[in-house]
Amino acid sequence: NLSEKERLYDRRLQDIEADINVALVNRKKEVVNAESRREVAVTKQQETAAVNKKRAESELNVAQAKAEQENAKLLAVATSNAESARIKVDKETEVAIFESEQLIKVAENKATALKTEAKAEGDAAESLKVIREHNLEMAKLEVQESIAKRAKIVISGDQGDALINSILDKELLTSQISLNYK
Repeated sequence: NLSEKERLYDRRLQDIEADINVALVNRKKEVVNAESRREVAVTKQQETAAVNKKRAESELNVAQAKAEQENAKLLAVATSNAESARIKVDKETEVAIFESEQLIKVAENKATALKTEAKAEGDAAESLKVIREHNLEMAKLEVQESIAKRAKIVISGDQGDALINSILDKELLTSQISLNYK
């Protein structure tokens, strides 16, 4: 009996040892599998991180290129506007200077003309005086003639004599001519 028990005991011990060995092997397998999964997961995460980093760097490069391109456009527009404004101001300035020069020439010509006219009037003042006196005398005579033609009135006395004296030439009135008043 004892030997049977011992055999049974030994068999059990062998089964237990076999179970322990199987458990140890399974455990090693599980550890290897876990480490394998961990390495795969770490590798996948590293790959994902590398892809995300590359994507971010690429997006950054694109954004920087777009920003530089936009800055270049803005700079070109600003430069163009500044150049256009400078050209416009230059042209307006040239026109203003030209107009001013022309106005100065016109003023100089007018001044010269006025000086020449004043000198001519000064030189001809005496002859112009005679012409003006003649024109004034002619205008007076025309007025008196008009009065004489239209007026059918009789004026006597000092006023009549004054009117007749102003109408008739002084040389015609001599002591030989006498007027009879009625």
